[in-house]
Amino acid sequence: FNSVAMEAIGCAGFGIQGMGAEDNAYANAFNSYLEVLDKEQRQPWMLALPEPIKQFVTRRRGQHHLDRMTYESQKIIEQTRTSAAGADDARKNLVSLMRDAMQEEGVVLSAEELACEVNLFLFAGHDTTSATLAWAWAMLAQHSEVQDRAYAEVASVPKQSLLQELSDPRNLPYLNAVIRETLRMYPPAPMVVRQSKFDE
Repeated sequence: FNSVAMEAIGCAGFGIQGMGAEDNAYANAFNSYLEVLDKEQRQPWMLALPEPIKQFVTRRRGQHHLDRMTYESQKIIEQTRTSAAGADDARKNLVSLMRDAMQEEGVVLSAEELACEVNLFLFAGHDTTSATLAWAWAMLAQHSEVQDRAYAEVASVPKQSLLQELSDPRNLPYLNAVIRETLRMYPPAPMVVRQSKFDE
């Protein structure tokens, strides 16, 4: 599910294609950093270290991967700046919408700070997207009639315009309903703690 999730995040979050490719530098740096974090949790000698030392080792192991991610995300931001210029509000990707919100609120971020926010999108969206896809396919496998109907809806779209149609859930209402029902039954983030910006 990793490559499919990366491609979905690339299209929906950043407005680009190719994030799921094996040679994508941004995705490879992200996956390499995840391996560093995994080692932190699995290697017995790492678990035995005091927390400050553990964080130092992880930072030394993973910093070059984070630097690569930031470099690649800065390139993505420039791409989205161009691609979003002619897009209407309903079709803008998350990076473009975040930039618009910053302008409305008068928030100024440097290129590196904005790149770090893009990296955060990837960290937040990767596991949740993968989990949702896994549950959706598992449920479709158990309900063949739903699978057939969803397949028929997607198959009715001409191949040359499929990506365009998939980018807007309103174009495929049954598939959209399948995904929403998956999120209802198996939410990847079942609880969100909010904090008010203002005193009540």
